[in-house]
Amino acid sequence: MIHFSGRCRLAFGLTAAILAIALPGRAKVAEPTVSGLLKLANVVVIGKVLRVRKFAREPVAEVKVLTNIRGVTAGQTVYVHVGKTWACDASHAKTGETLALLLVPWTPRPSSSLPMEPGQEFANAFHGQHPGQQIYRIGWHGLGRLRTKSIRGKLLINAPYAEGPSVQTGARNRALPGWITVEQLRRLAERHPLPGANR
Repeated sequence: MIHFSGRCRLAFGLTAAILAIALPGRAKVAEPTVSGLLKLANVVVIGKVLRVRKFAREPVAEVKVLTNIRGVTAGQTVYVHVGKTWACDASHAKTGETLALLLVPWTPRPSSSLPMEPGQEFANAFHGQHPGQQIYRIGWHGLGRLRTKSIRGKLLINAPYAEGPSVQTGARNRALPGWITVEQLRRLAERHPLPGANR
């Protein structure tokens, strides 16, 4: 589970409130829920972090897609910027871990309100070694990074802000609050496509 300081929780809350006021028709997109994240995520995968390398001092995770839910194909490698873009960004990755990742494309922006967001130097360094490859970032400043674990041969995803019932497994088939299956995530993704995507 991701833990934030009181200052970060306040910052996320204020951001959500501002977006709700400024964009009343899309207020739900700003909520830190799995459904809200899925409405923003171009790519949704279960992947294994093969390695983390730095380009112009910025960390990039090389992730092999084990299961595709949206946007890419199984077996493909995706490249994810896992550095912080501001103080409360929870993005990170460790070599060898298997994660559920809700990703959005990253492109350099001439001006950004995020104080630590990388720029053109990072893009040039990355594309110099990986020409034509898309760089992604983890949705909602790291909240789109969901841990996984295997119980009785079933891969479970730690989604503490998921809607709906928790998975029934573990000892004596008891509920595991905050954990969902890959199929539950897939069904949520089908119910919450990107805005404008064909159903």
